[in-house]
Amino acid sequence: MDNNEHPVVKLIKKRHSIQSTPDNRIDSNKLGLVIEGGGMKGVVFSAMASALHFLGLFDVFDVVYGSSVGAFKGSFL
Repeated sequence: MDNNEHPVVKLIKKRHSIQSTPDNRIDSNKLGLVIEGGGMKGVVFSAMASALHFLGLFDVFDVVYGSSVGAFKGSFL
């Protein structure tokens, strides 16, 4: 692992590798996914959500925050 890697990226990789879920955390961190609002940004988020799904990364996040269409999209997660 790169020593210059951002701490959030390290946490995501660690949680994913040990298959950590929101109900079963071994760390005390709280990791949130923030989704912007605004017309086309909702479309862009749909692509990002698909990527997160196919990579199996939804369970690494503890909370989802969103505004406008971001809140609507986040509620589906």
